[in-house]
Amino acid sequence: MAACQAERIHRSTYYAWRAADPAFAARADDAIEAGTDELEEIALKRAITGSDTLLIFLLKARRPEKYRERHTIQGGDKPVEITITRRVVRPEDRG
Repeated sequence: MAACQAERIHRSTYYAWRAADPAFAARADDAIEAGTDELEEIALKRAITGSDTLLIFLLKARRPEKYRERHTIQGGDKPVEITITRRVVRPEDRG
């Protein structure tokens, strides 16, 4: 963990502090969330300016019901997971 290295503490010390101090754990979680928000903003800018792969990941994260490949169907004794594979078929490939 980079933050532990920067502060010259062992990761186990960080986790001990989290376990012992709920206020510290809450502040640490807030800092992680803030960092993740920043990463999402950077990812969104990169996706818009030319990364199709990143754009796909963002769409899957924000609208999984529409863009994910795996769907779970309920109704029987066990749920069934279906993986959808999309394949582009060009007119010349049909025959």
